[in-house]
Amino acid sequence: TTTTTLPPEPVNYLAIGDSVMLGAAGVLSERGYTVNAEKSRQMIDMVPVMQQLGDADLFGDPIVIHLGTNGPITEETLNDFLRPLTGVPNVLLLNVRANRPWTAQNNALLSARDGPGDNIILVDWNSLSNNCVGNCFASDGIHLSPDGQKFYADMIGDITGR
Repeated sequence: TTTTTLPPEPVNYLAIGDSVMLGAAGVLSERGYTVNAEKSRQMIDMVPVMQQLGDADLFGDPIVIHLGTNGPITEETLNDFLRPLTGVPNVLLLNVRANRPWTAQNNALLSARDGPGDNIILVDWNSLSNNCVGNCFASDGIHLSPDGQKFYADMIGDITGR
């Protein structure tokens, strides 16, 4: 079982992600987000943490999620991950930009979770990232350079107002 040190009160503007989000953590933090992002993180690894935070009623609004770059997501994992977030009014779910075998499957699964009237807001990072002007990505085309970090934070801020 994975445990985490729980915050003393609900966290508004919480951003949970992998190394892509980690690259923009500084910019997001400057804008008031609490960023929990780690290199090589997979969604399944965060399910116990999400359950702990949900059980303790520590989710504020909004929550930004960007996971799926580092491996395939199953429908069961996505359901388990999102279950504690059902009471959060706005859950931004960013899809994946990566030339990897599981990208299309993960993006289809994430896209299918955004239905009319629900609390999920799909953010099409895979497409929107192509609008970034300047030197936006590292040589792998996935991780963010400074221009990409600002674009990423601006894209999230356009939705959250921060």
